[in-house]
This record gives sequence, C-alpha cells and structure tokens, in this order.
Amino acid sequence: MEPLSILTLVGALASLLSTVNDALTEYRQSVDKRKKAFSTLKDIESADPNFLTIDFCPPGHPKAVTPLLYAIQGPPERCYEAVDVLLSYGAIPNLVVGDEPPLWQAFATGNIEIATRLLDAGADVQYPCVKGAGRSLLVMAVFSESFADRKLELVELALMYGANRDMKALNGNTALHDTVEMRKGIEIIDVLLRAYANIDSCARDDLTPLMMAVQIGDQAVTNLLVENGAALWLRLKDGLMAAEIARREGHIALAANLDTFME
Repeated sequence: MEPLSILTLVGALASLLSTVNDALTEYRQSVDKRKKAFSTLKDIESADPNFLTIDFCPPGHPKAVTPLLYAIQGPPERCYEAVDVLLSYGAIPNLVVGDEPPLWQAFATGNIEIATRLLDAGADVQYPCVKGAGRSLLVMAVFSESFADRKLELVELALMYGANRDMKALNGNTALHDTVEMRKGIEIIDVLLRAYANIDSCARDDLTPLMMAVQIGDQAVTNLLVENGAALWLRLKDGLMAAEIARREGHIALAANLDTFME
C-alpha cells in the first residue's frame, strides 16, 4: 500500500473516532440533563404525577393528557426513565384519560419495557378500553399491525401477567379465533395453545378455531390444532363438521386429510 493511502486511512479512522466520541459526549450530556430534570421533579414534593392538562396538538383536536401518557408517547430511548420516575412517585398506572389506559398506549407503541414496568406497577392487563371495541388487550396485541416485529413478545407478556386467553369479543371471538381467522401467525397460535386457550371455543354460528382454519384452507394451522386435540366432530350452526366445511370451500386435500382422523 502506498504511504499516501496509509495516511488517508489513518486520517479517516481518526475522523471516525472523533465523530463517535462526540456522539458519546452528547449522549452523556443528554442523560445528565434528564437525570437533573427528574431529580428536580422529585425534589418538588407538591408536584402531582397525575396532573391533568390539555394537549392542543394537532390543532382542532384537543385531548386530555397526564405526565405518564406524555412519557409513554415520547421517544423510546428516553421514555422508560420518565415512566419509571413517575410511577415511583405516585402516577396511577390504571388512570384512564380520554379513552385509553396507559398500558394500552404502551402496547400500541410496541414498547415491551414500558409495558412491563406498568404491569409491575399494578396496571391491569384486563382493563377495558373504549377504543378496543369490546376486544381485550390480548386481542388488540394480536390485531395491531403497528409493531409486527414485537407482536409475539407482547402476546406472551399479556399472558404472563394473567390476560384472560378465552375472553370473547362482541362477535364471540377469542384471541385464538382472531389469530386463526386473521392469519396472524402460527407462532402466536402455538403460544395461546401452550397457555391453555380453549381450542374448541365457539364463536358466531358455533365456529371453532379449527373450522376457521379449514375455511381459509390453512393446512399448517389445521394440523397444529388437530395435533393439540381440536374436536373434529363439532358442528357449525348449519350442521357441517370441519371436514365438510373444507370440502364446501374447495379445499379437497385438506378435507381428505381430516377424514383420515375421523376413521
């Protein structure tokens, strides 16, 4: 390698190290500022962590907020510390402002760390939410597309803290029904089954999760449900069993496979 090239490389590395050092310094300064701000907050004994105010952003859509909700909605790299301090000094984890409990907001943003902190502080995993349209927090976690990469973790977290795996929505669906019908992933179905979700729960028209799986022709999910003991002989409101439903929907191979289990 020519000397000039070596000098150029050394210069580039020095520049990179300087940039990294500047970034680390800036980060440390921001952490120190946040710690100082939180320390000041803690020193003010009269500060109310549940103080209600009105947020006018965006214009024309005012909404009530608390410091806890503000913290949850903040940048992920900063909000955990703020949430932790607020909860430590009396913020109510189940305080509903507007139409959404703090825990629902944490789940909606896919923030596992804050959701766990709220649950540890007493947030109710079964607390209802107007925006849920009759669905539980567990089902909302299954439904949401805003945090697909953390969906499985959130489902597991809700179950770990006692979410009712068999709670039904207004249409009679449980989390297992919705996961099958909306094709939310065989991994989530497996987690629900390992949490002892009712595999034969009946929704509208006596639909079971197995019947939903054969309706949409999902062989992998059908196999998983059958392997876990789904009842093949249960009948839809119109009298059809799972194999007959599969045949009606044109899934002939799937129907034939189910027939072998009935012999």
